[in-house]
Amino acid sequence: DDVQGKLAEGEAFMRRALEEARMGFGDDTPHVAAAMSNLAECLRLQGRLKEAEPMCEQAVSILEKAFGLRDPRVANAYQNLVTFYVLGGDIPKAQATAEKALNIFHQALGKNHPIVARSMWGLASLLSRQGKQKDALALRLESMELMEGNGELLLASSM
Repeated sequence: DDVQGKLAEGEAFMRRALEEARMGFGDDTPHVAAAMSNLAECLRLQGRLKEAEPMCEQAVSILEKAFGLRDPRVANAYQNLVTFYVLGGDIPKAQATAEKALNIFHQALGKNHPIVARSMWGLASLLSRQGKQKDALALRLESMELMEGNGELLLASSM
């Protein structure tokens, strides 16, 4: 299968990039976190969640230490981690992580930022999956108001 071959080739490249980042910058640097995130995503695409998830968690930890808990780069890393938790079936953990991301985006970018609106929509989806329809609906409505106020033409259902 050509796709699997390309993914395996990409994985080897990303493992080398991770090793080079460690040698060039040290173990706990944003460069290493970025390389780890890329490798984790490659592993995820191959269906290897058990390998990928801890790598993504480690990348998040590195970014938390490097940038603090109010930086949008950390929130983006949390959003990536949400994907792993959802695919692994841990929706409550995904929700808690999505809430962290939303709080950071809100503090760093302001309530009216489009990224805040999209983050709200994603959190609403997680709430809905857990049967928390009232909370999900309230968050979706708030998200849609923000998107409309920002002139976004994105269809909320596609997010």
